[in-house]
Amino acid sequence: MWLEWRTSPRKTHSRHHAGTLVDIMPELGHVTVHFLYIDLVCTKWCVFQNWMKLGTLHHVHHVVARVHLQWAGFDVGGADEQVLRYWFSVLQGLQATGLRLVHSSSGEGRRGLKRDGGNARSFYTLSFVNTRQ
Repeated sequence: MWLEWRTSPRKTHSRHHAGTLVDIMPELGHVTVHFLYIDLVCTKWCVFQNWMKLGTLHHVHHVVARVHLQWAGFDVGGADEQVLRYWFSVLQGLQATGLRLVHSSSGEGRRGLKRDGGNARSFYTLSFVNTRQ
């Protein structure tokens, strides 16, 4: 079983199942996820957007995500300014669902959107707690 990042999962011919988190939770007998760590490299923005759209985040208490900034990511495009606005809107959307950023830490590297980021880092680990529980 694996997490699908598209809103409409693609068909698979393997014995494994792909689905969104909201699909997988009942199959595993879960109503609530107490801790979720995601390191989805280039799909987390679409996954977050999907979770906000489906209301999935109301069932998650604590999310730790490793956010990579080397390039825009799958299904995210446009000029650098548009990508930054999109990332920011997703982070604002997470906050609107009741998730509050409680900790962040930076990782190695200094490239963002395929450029030298100066003092910026290539990835950050963000820790959110659901305040609507």
